[in-house]
Amino acid sequence: MHKNEENFRAALDLFNNREYEAAAQYFSEDLIWHYPCRNPLQGVYHGREGLIDFFTRLYDMSNGAVKADTLWILADDEHVVRAARIHFEPGGKLVEWFGASVCDVRPDGLINEAWIYEDDVEVSKIFAAMGH
Repeated sequence: MHKNEENFRAALDLFNNREYEAAAQYFSEDLIWHYPCRNPLQGVYHGREGLIDFFTRLYDMSNGAVKADTLWILADDEHVVRAARIHFEPGGKLVEWFGASVCDVRPDGLINEAWIYEDDVEVSKIFAAMGH
């Protein structure tokens, strides 16, 4: 397994355990996190604080119920690409969609720019119905 994949998986585990500060250490201080998806989180987040804000808001919007299962990760010296199945069950009804993360990695191993893509723009309606 490539070192960048190992690091990305470690960061994911920390995010999933709500250990945001520790997870953010795998990203550069000048990180640019692009989230163009059409939902209330849409935007560009800057730095480790922006990344922590993104994940905090994501989990708050879903009442902590969002889960992302990694399908596969490709990594080399300059990039990490991850495909995932994202899901949660508002009101007992399973909602799922697929997403991809495309990341640039600096020579020191820190991710400095990331683009997050999701295939279901209708998810925003679910968040809106939840009052967010």
